[in-house]
Amino acid sequence: MPKGDFLLSTQEITEPHSFDIAIEGTYKNNQLRWTYPSYEGRTTLAPEVARESGIETETAKPQVIQQTIRMRGKITPSEHRIAHVIPRFSGIVKEGRKHIGDTVAKGEVLAIIESNQSLQPYEVRSQIAGSVINGHLIVGEFVPENQWVYVVADLSEVWADFFIPLEERGSVKVGQQVLVKGASGEETFKGTVDYVAPYADEKAQAQLVRVVLPNEKQLLVPGMFVTGDLVVGEREVPVAVRPAGLQTFGKWNVVFAKYSDTYEIRPLQLGISNEEWIEVTSGLTAGTEYVTKNSFTIKADILKHGATHDH
Repeated sequence: MPKGDFLLSTQEITEPHSFDIAIEGTYKNNQLRWTYPSYEGRTTLAPEVARESGIETETAKPQVIQQTIRMRGKITPSEHRIAHVIPRFSGIVKEGRKHIGDTVAKGEVLAIIESNQSLQPYEVRSQIAGSVINGHLIVGEFVPENQWVYVVADLSEVWADFFIPLEERGSVKVGQQVLVKGASGEETFKGTVDYVAPYADEKAQAQLVRVVLPNEKQLLVPGMFVTGDLVVGEREVPVAVRPAGLQTFGKWNVVFAKYSDTYEIRPLQLGISNEEWIEVTSGLTAGTEYVTKNSFTIKADILKHGATHDH
């Protein structure tokens, strides 16, 4: 509707201001019409250019977002799956067949010792299957009574020992799920809280949280540093996007929506988040295709062509 020297819209025009303008008028009985585009935050890339630029997309959709507390710790052998191998009699080592890192089968011979009592050799066997994590024997050395010579651990299940700050200890309890990642961060291991220490580490002012992890593929090695995300809650949201797709554009947090070969900014209002998902409370609808990888390429192309708008 006319207002002074300009036209006032009867509805809200959300940003970005990208639209095609069509104007019609009458002057001295002549019908006049002209059109022009007014695009903000928009660019077009041919499919082959997008592929060569490494651009990837996904569809925005509902997600269950887990709320977590980040913990740091390290992998240790499960003390429930460790055997200390102790010879039955003192004596002299005749053979030491295993070294640290060697795998052993249950009942396998680890060493042969000549007994000081009978002067006869006897076999020292492993009570469990696993890996040697400590101990070795040298031919000719003396082995006293009641002293372990090997430590064998079954590493098909390990412990991840974490420390959680005391101010957050009210959030942790036995049975909660923990998502554990190693230094490379390439694979996530799911475990549960098995033990929460009833005391605190005085220096760190933190509490021990122990997580039991299956380790059939032996990817978790004792001594490895790991991070753990303690799941303290979760909520389903109507729309969520990948954090990798977000860019800043002026005053906005945006993703780049894809319509055929056209990419356009979508300013977002954001909600809860974790490392994998961010809730979108407004600015994008479920089912919209958006850029998740190399979105900075789209941003750079828009800025290069000056397709921005300042108020």
